[in-house]
Amino acid sequence: MNTVSLTLDEINNLAKKTLLANGCDEDTASILSELITNAERDGSLSHGLFRLPAYVSGLKSGKINGKGKPEIKKISPSVIKVAGNNCLAPVVLNKSLPELSKAAK
Repeated sequence: MNTVSLTLDEINNLAKKTLLANGCDEDTASILSELITNAERDGSLSHGLFRLPAYVSGLKSGKINGKGKPEIKKISPSVIKVAGNNCLAPVVLNKSLPELSKAAK
């Protein structure tokens, strides 16, 4: 088996380019490519490039919404409800974190 070494920038560019080519919008591709790059950097390989083929498969099949926007609804001053709209969890978390932070104050 051959081993290929990539820099973190190369990993990020590869992931982002792949995600964009398979149906993600710029924002979603940026969030996921950063997640993949950070996982590789931190040695959490099961959450790095290893995940990219599954993301592509999900995007192609329509199970993953690469252009979706989570719907964030404020239920009370300290509670929010988020509908993910078939976006991946890291995207939903990234998009809802500002409202979640406000609710926690």
